[in-house]
Amino acid sequence: MQFETISSISTPVGEGAIAIVRLSGEDAIEIADRLYKGAKTLSDTDSHTINYGHIIDPKTGETVEEVMVALMRAPKTYTREDIVEINCHGGIHTVNRVLQLTLNQRRQNGGTRGIYETRIFKWTGRLITGGSGNGFYPRENESGIKSCEPASAGTLKNLY
Repeated sequence: MQFETISSISTPVGEGAIAIVRLSGEDAIEIADRLYKGAKTLSDTDSHTINYGHIIDPKTGETVEEVMVALMRAPKTYTREDIVEINCHGGIHTVNRVLQLTLNQRRQNGGTRGIYETRIFKWTGRLITGGSGNGFYPRENESGIKSCEPASAGTLKNLY
């Protein structure tokens, strides 16, 4: 089962210390490699690592953002696809620019709310309550935190 590569902002919208742009799919590493400049290309980097570098606009050569990039290769990921998470400094303008650069690299979908949870359900048949940092985990109060414990503590560990 193959899905089109998706890219989306996976942290809450607004000002914060960091913001994450997540790519998921078979072309995620290739797309990120076109933008990322670090000590090594992401294609030559081990899975489940965090790598320091910069996002470069390929059209202008301009440095867009200083980043930490998490690389996770399939199948040991949330969606069981290759995942690249680009950790940017907070601020909606910069993170939107990084997102737009990822979307411009290839025809792909911008992720919609719940897209990562939908993919894990399609891959595994497991329903994940909670989500990718964009408002799915109802952690605003004590009962919200408790309601997420089963999914975050047990459901995902079966993937590894």
